[in-house]
Amino acid sequence: MTMGSVNVENLHLGRLRYRDSAAHRGRTRVCGMHAFYNTYLSGWQRPPDKDLDTLVDTLKKNRTIKGRPSHWADLECLTKLHEESTAKSRSANEDAHFARLEKVVEKILSTAERIFPERFSSDKRTTQFMCRPLKTTASEVQGSSHRIDAIFVRKNSSYPRALPGGVVSQDGRMYVDGKVLTADLTDTGEFKLGITDKDIIDNEMKTFGHAGHAFYNDVGRAAVLSFTIERTFMRIWYHTRSHTGVCRVFDINKEPHWFVLFVLANTYAPLSVLGFDPTVRRVLDIGGRLQYQFDIYNAESAKFTTYQTTRVLDDSSAIELYSRAMRVFEVNLVLKNAALAKDRLLSCIPEVLRDYWVYSDVKDEGKIQRDITGRLEKLPGWDDIRDHFMGIEEDGMVRYPPAASESPSSVPRPPDVNKVYEFLHHENPKNDGPSKKILEASAEVRTVEARDGVATPAPQAAGDPLLNLHAKKHCRTVYKQLCIDLYKVCKPALYFHALSQVVKILCYLKRALYLHRDVSPGNFLLHHSSGGLELPLRFTAADLEQWITLVSDLEYARPYDGGTGHDPLTGTPHFIAIEVQAQMHSFLPQAGNKIDFTRPDVHPASKCFAYNYYHDLESALWMALHFAFRKMPKSKVGTLTSGVPTEALLNRHASELFVDDLRGSATRAKCLEKEQQMLMLAQTLVAIYGRESPMLKILELLIEMRDAYRRLEDSEDIPLKKLDNGRQIFKDHLFLDDIYHKMEATFREISNAYLGDAEEYVWVPTPPKKEEEPVRFTSVPPAAPAAPARRRSQRGRAPVVQASTSTDHDEMHVDDSRPVTPTLVAPRSGRGKKATRASAEDAPAPSLGSRKRTASNAGAEPPAPAKRSRTTARSGTRQSARIQAQKTKSAELEAAKQRTRESARAKKS
Repeated sequence: MTMGSVNVENLHLGRLRYRDSAAHRGRTRVCGMHAFYNTYLSGWQRPPDKDLDTLVDTLKKNRTIKGRPSHWADLECLTKLHEESTAKSRSANEDAHFARLEKVVEKILSTAERIFPERFSSDKRTTQFMCRPLKTTASEVQGSSHRIDAIFVRKNSSYPRALPGGVVSQDGRMYVDGKVLTADLTDTGEFKLGITDKDIIDNEMKTFGHAGHAFYNDVGRAAVLSFTIERTFMRIWYHTRSHTGVCRVFDINKEPHWFVLFVLANTYAPLSVLGFDPTVRRVLDIGGRLQYQFDIYNAESAKFTTYQTTRVLDDSSAIELYSRAMRVFEVNLVLKNAALAKDRLLSCIPEVLRDYWVYSDVKDEGKIQRDITGRLEKLPGWDDIRDHFMGIEEDGMVRYPPAASESPSSVPRPPDVNKVYEFLHHENPKNDGPSKKILEASAEVRTVEARDGVATPAPQAAGDPLLNLHAKKHCRTVYKQLCIDLYKVCKPALYFHALSQVVKILCYLKRALYLHRDVSPGNFLLHHSSGGLELPLRFTAADLEQWITLVSDLEYARPYDGGTGHDPLTGTPHFIAIEVQAQMHSFLPQAGNKIDFTRPDVHPASKCFAYNYYHDLESALWMALHFAFRKMPKSKVGTLTSGVPTEALLNRHASELFVDDLRGSATRAKCLEKEQQMLMLAQTLVAIYGRESPMLKILELLIEMRDAYRRLEDSEDIPLKKLDNGRQIFKDHLFLDDIYHKMEATFREISNAYLGDAEEYVWVPTPPKKEEEPVRFTSVPPAAPAAPARRRSQRGRAPVVQASTSTDHDEMHVDDSRPVTPTLVAPRSGRGKKATRASAEDAPAPSLGSRKRTASNAGAEPPAPAKRSRTTARSGTRQSARIQAQKTKSAELEAAKQRTRESARAKKS
């Protein structure tokens, strides 16, 4: 497979990933035209209906719109163009036909400016429209240029005028050469002459692909607008970090006023309404590199404070479409701002800025932190814990000027009247049963994954109802300390030193009656007393004392007795406690190895479930195992353990323990419930590191954690606390400090065992691609179940939608701070996942052959497998013989080459 074909396939699969994410659990909602504009473009004042009618009538009089039935004059001859025989000519005709939209748009604008000069004028335009299907856009992220059929682009670029011939990104120079910059696009369009299911799917794929790319490419993007047209049927899309809203389909010929309104909105609306954040600017630093400036509004001073970036610390989660989209930058305070870098004055003290999206009802981190520290100040030991909290300089919702206090940056929830947009399955748009190709592909995928040890997700506690989508707010926090998260720490002495402090922090949170609810390596940071981040080759005890662990990302922390009873499942999938993932207690009373059924009443612990303190602590234990099986000494890479590559052994266990699924894995659940699973882990660690390895102490803590759970739940009379909202929780005094002290001491012992060790640890390499297998698919991490089949309307044109019935708050949050390589796709490694953090709102895709049950096929038997004819069997036999002959010939050639090389070496010696 050539590099070009791989790139095309990767682009296709990246688009498919985003589209599947949009289809997952009702992420995309349809609404009427008025509701769409009132919800998503409310910041732009629409012209009165009578003015629109006047404008449309004028367009008819000047014959921009003509005929009966009426149509746009510049878009005639559609039927003839679509009936061209070849795909190549159809594509050329498609480009030529829709290129005339430039004339249509300009006639609409010039007419509006002529008859309503006070409202519309050329100097009030914020964008310009152009069709350019054969040209790409230039992006800030590597390997990511896009061809788009049509665009609205900013009239004035967001890039500095002083660009020396191109954009200088963090990774190097990217020359513009007249290209339109991706970050300047305000709306993108995809066209098809046809109205087939494949046409609709292709437009959807490209639309969601661009939305994901635009969000990742542009730091200052709050929302992404796009539109699709199949023949004359149009939809307008509004993508946010919460969900995607789409208007009902309309015919641009039969309802020209909606198309006119669309053109006016996209040409004259303020850029903030079109999805751009006015508090973010691109500037050049003194070295000519592209940087960003962020304005943060301070409610107390009623002024904006500006920070300028120096480097990106992490932006891996921004690649997900519906997520917190957290980006972390090292920044300096701007003391005196100016257009030119030489005239600008910056503070020399480095700080950290975090930009992210959370649900609108989530409290600011600073407010939560003040509540926690206020409680701890009243308890013994405050001096021991006070330095483990981040110093917060700025915090709160992003607010737009000029009326900063009145213009918060947020995205709304869908309109009250909405329906779920149903997507056609991309492999089976006609919904006529799985094809042979799909069944074979599904079998191959399952076989490969089974062979490579991908764990089966643990059983779900409940089904996947439609999400009750909520509004999100855009927030920024500036921290005083420059830190590194624990994902980036590969020194076991330092990592387990930090883990011992993580346990101490969790113990103090328990005393303050608070839950963190998102314990992961990305949310606990290491800060050096000097402010630097350089790690020594060897660590001494004195070196460790200079590093302190800080707790961050407290947005989802809450009091133990707080919550509403329908809290979202929070956390990073790799580290969520097994009970939280199952949403039930797992350590009920037992008699020997059997559940005790002799008790007269239902056990109290089975009547309720709530997140508790031990669940936070268990997450720290999974962090320890994550280091043991995801990182390894560099000297052991490429070595064999019991005849098997060492990294393969570690990868096998890691893939079973750490599954990118909020439901977790059955294997990880067994680690706490079954000693046999612990023994299997112990055998691998002993085989690799020896019987004296400090890593074995982690497995002892698994037993301690299990026993702590049993002491908590294995009692006939468990004191429960009933809250005002009717929920029941375990009383606080049942959670003992003993397990915290044991775990803290054990992690400290492991850390001390590695003092003075100069061994370099690295991430365990992923398994190489198996070259002997034909490549049919390039694996993409399944962000969501494959798009469900959509029933076609009677006319085969407009998408059919289904009413939303879910009212539960069923959102999911996942920690987004894990550092990864920001690529959309990865070659198949048998795992079906890349090294990115899963968006909290994502879930694995079903098998490729699955399809939606509709009224027509509900209860129907699956189609019988096709019988294989004798001719097909003989053909398959001949093909197998040819393949075997080729393999034999290749082996003989390789053997001959080897003999030649050995002969040459012998002569030389």
